[in-house]
Amino acid sequence: MACRAYMEVLSCAKRTDNFSNILDNHSIIIAKTEDDIDVSKITSSKYFSDGIISLGLKKTILLEIFPEVAVITRSIMESFGQKITFFLSNEKSYHVLSLRFTIDQHSEYLINYLMREIRCDNIYTLDLRNLSRPYGNRSKNIFFITNDRIFKRFKNLKTIVIHPKNFLMNSILRKFVDVASKIKGITIEIDFEKPEILNHAVNTTLPEGNCIVSYILKKKVFLKIKGIYLKIFSLNNNLLPHHTNFELSFIKTLRLDVSSVSTFRKLCNFLPHMINLEWIGLNFVIKMFPMQVEIKILEKVEETRKFYYQSLENLTNLDTIQITFDFVTNFSHDLLDNIINGVKDITPGNLAHYSETEMERFKMCRLFCQNEMMRFFSVCPKNVHHLYLSKFLQFDTSISTLLNEYFPDLKLLFLERIGDVEKNALMPLKNLRFFIPTYIQEFELPPSVEICMMCYVNDNKNKDVVTEKYENLRKYYTNLSRFTKELVFKDSFSATIVYNYFHSIHVIKNYFDDITEMLDCNDQKQYYKSS
Repeated sequence: MACRAYMEVLSCAKRTDNFSNILDNHSIIIAKTEDDIDVSKITSSKYFSDGIISLGLKKTILLEIFPEVAVITRSIMESFGQKITFFLSNEKSYHVLSLRFTIDQHSEYLINYLMREIRCDNIYTLDLRNLSRPYGNRSKNIFFITNDRIFKRFKNLKTIVIHPKNFLMNSILRKFVDVASKIKGITIEIDFEKPEILNHAVNTTLPEGNCIVSYILKKKVFLKIKGIYLKIFSLNNNLLPHHTNFELSFIKTLRLDVSSVSTFRKLCNFLPHMINLEWIGLNFVIKMFPMQVEIKILEKVEETRKFYYQSLENLTNLDTIQITFDFVTNFSHDLLDNIINGVKDITPGNLAHYSETEMERFKMCRLFCQNEMMRFFSVCPKNVHHLYLSKFLQFDTSISTLLNEYFPDLKLLFLERIGDVEKNALMPLKNLRFFIPTYIQEFELPPSVEICMMCYVNDNKNKDVVTEKYENLRKYYTNLSRFTKELVFKDSFSATIVYNYFHSIHVIKNYFDDITEMLDCNDQKQYYKSS
């Protein structure tokens, strides 16, 4: 069915056409009276101009619930649930149900009656949010559960998504987790939507039991974390050591900010116990002076006692690794950006305030961090299929040869802002199928590559340079005779894709969320001068 749908979409495409990826379809359900409940036509959740073709398949449906009545009653909410059941029974292709309520907090307990009326076997993921909580009371965006069997009629429910604004538990969240934990094999996905609001919470010590992450793990419920990179060993007085090895095994996705190599090594003592880990993202925020001191200490220690990472071969579900480096230096923003991006013609004026020694120390720190990551990769499971790397010092054949040894089935490689590259560096990657270069030099492609996707990075300060690099990549890969089709993609990010067969597009669209996260992560980050 999926292949047929893509064939229909792509059959009308020219050599170059504009596409988008509509992830959500959208419908509004409005109650005017108990017997007058309207369900709107299904539309795209986003507006796209004429000439843009959708790549999206109908998998996610967003339903907005608006009771336009003076008094909300139990019978009205039950009627809502019955309408949703009827709607889903006629739309079997949807597997993700996203419900948005606009119900006053004094009446939100009635949502329980709506949920109990929904019967559905084809929904695997349920995304819930009540948007009516005003001002400070919107901290949880979830409703109070009064019935422990509220999800009983979702026969194949695998994941529940919630959207807290911070880590603090309250009675509403506690009850929600307690009820969800009774569903066999359920995963709770925490999607923190506004990381800037969380800065205080991330660095605040929380009493044990008052942190939502800890509470879910102690309930023995599978956990995914989205929307924010946790600062490890600061949240909840060292979050990970507060849990047993068995509790850590319930973590499925993990996003972490790492401030030093020593901190990363400490983290790696806990990773072997996360046997269900599927996805890990590491953002290294490295301050130059502390890093120089740390390198000297680590090198001195290793003269007498060699450090070895523990094997992670038991993490058989680990499929995706994302690594980003951000360096906090006393270099100017423009100079640091030019160094990282490998700009060759840095003018002497840009270097006037910085010594050659400072430049060499910066290079040494970057090289040390990169080598540390390669040591880490050497103990990772061989079943890693997707690797995302941003701001590495270099990428050459020696690195790709090791990657091919460590990850022999590597299928997708994302490379961004790597200044020093060898043009033939990809050739040792024997099973690479999808290559995603971003703000980088051109590479020769190994025969196994089916698709090349050049992403555009938003950077207002260096717009001309970014545009030039993107255009150079686009011209190089679109002119290769090995690809017969070209696709211009415009959605959460912009890209040009070259390929031969439509099934390649069908596969790579599954990685758009991860690609968006890498681009957003780097787009939102700032370079700061060290104090």
